[in-house]
Amino acid sequence: MKNHMFNICKKCGQKFEVAKNHSNQLYCGSQLLKLGCSYINSLDKHRDYYIKNKLKITEKVKTYYANNKAEIKGRMRAYSIKNKNKIQEKHQEYYTKTREKILQEKKEYHLKVKYDLTPQKYQEMLEAQNGVCAICGGINNTSKRTKLYVDHCHDSNTVRGLLCDSCNRGLGNFKDNMSNLSKAIQYLTKWEEL
Repeated sequence: MKNHMFNICKKCGQKFEVAKNHSNQLYCGSQLLKLGCSYINSLDKHRDYYIKNKLKITEKVKTYYANNKAEIKGRMRAYSIKNKNKIQEKHQEYYTKTREKILQEKKEYHLKVKYDLTPQKYQEMLEAQNGVCAICGGINNTSKRTKLYVDHCHDSNTVRGLLCDSCNRGLGNFKDNMSNLSKAIQYLTKWEEL
């Protein structure tokens, strides 16, 4: 004699037979088991309706928001205040999970916007310089980050090369003024001779 186990679907309320070894199954329409829950069928109907009437629905939502903006913002503010810790935990959890991806995207965005460089172009420049600073030939070991910085002309915004933190700051402190750099070289040479 076969033992049959039944549950009531938490979504549609229909009684359904539980699959073997799935006694904790709560929904008859589990997407994994493809059992055809009427709740999921109703979702399909809603999706179809939305697709057919997207513009009308969007306009209705915009109108409702425009007419009830203060009330909606008040509810959102109240929810934010009431659930501040929960919201912060969710944000922290998301950031922790996606930290590396976010930092990489920020770096790529910065290169593109400020210097019009793609990550591939940066990599090509790095390889052309053998992975070292274009001035001192060293690697960037003075800061927490080990990357080389993009050096560019502040007047024309032309990218010149990749520099370590020290050389990049040095040029910046001299404001790219060759006359001052020459004077600095003469000054150092004078004191080297003594």
